Amino acid sequence: MPEWCISIGLIEDGKAVAGGILNPSTGEEFLGSNETGFQVIDREANSRVREFLETKSLLVSRREYSEGKWSRFERRGLPVKPVGSVAYRLAQVAARRAAATCTFLPRQEWDVAAGVALVAASGGRVQTLGGEALAFNRHVPRFENLVALSSCCDASVFTLLSEAEA
Repeated sequence: MPEWCISIGLIEDGKAVAGGILNPSTGEEFLGSNETGFQVIDREANSRVREFLETKSLLVSRREYSEGKWSRFERRGLPVKPVGSVAYRLAQVAARRAAATCTFLPRQEWDVAAGVALVAASGGRVQTLGGEALAFNRHVPRFENLVALSSCCDASVFTLLSEAEA
C-alpha cells in the first residue's frame, strides 16, 4: 500500500504553523506554512491521486473502516474511502483531493502536526469533533478525535460527523 509518509511539522505557541509530508511510494511532496501557503510537488501523478480529486470523498482509517464505523455515513450518501496513513489523509485534504478526513480514535500530536499545518496553509480547517481548535505541545500529546475539512468542503459534512460522534 503506497500510503506511508514521512512528515515534519513546526509548532509555535501551541499551533501547527508549517509542515511537509513526503510519500516516497508515490513521489508526492506536500509543503506549506501560514506564511508561504500550500503546494504539491507530484513527481509521479497517478490515477489513485486523481481518484481522490474526482470523488470529493471522506478519507478514513483502514482500521475504523474495516470495523464498520463508517457504513452509516456511506448509507447517507457520503463517499467514504479507507486510507492507511493519517498524515497522507491530511495531505490529501490540504490538496483538495478529498473533502475531509475524520477519526474517532486517538492520534498522537506528532502524527498529525505536519498535516494540520498543511490543511491550514491551504485554507481548510482541522478541529475536534466538538468544534475545538487543536492545541499542540500539551501535557498529554494526543487528540481523542479530529476532523479536517478542505477549503472546498461543504459545512454539512462537519455537521454530519459531529452529530454522529455525539
